[in-house]
Amino acid sequence: NFREISFNNAIFIIYICIMFANKKVLISGGTGSFGTQMLKSLIKTKVKEIRIFSRDEKKQEDLRRSITDKRVNY
Repeated sequence: NFREISFNNAIFIIYICIMFANKKVLISGGTGSFGTQMLKSLIKTKVKEIRIFSRDEKKQEDLRRSITDKRVNY
């Protein structure tokens, strides 16, 4: 059911906002599909700092150029 999925997504976003407020977060595999989505979600919150760890230097550089938020470090 679409409404149920949307409601669950909203609950998850609220949970992330509360859980990670003023925290430092490390995303291992940050240039992969899950890591990139997690980064985009965390940027919308009041996370203090986001660290991206990735073995793929090219993807990391591409991500660095596309995400200009000062809280994101590589």
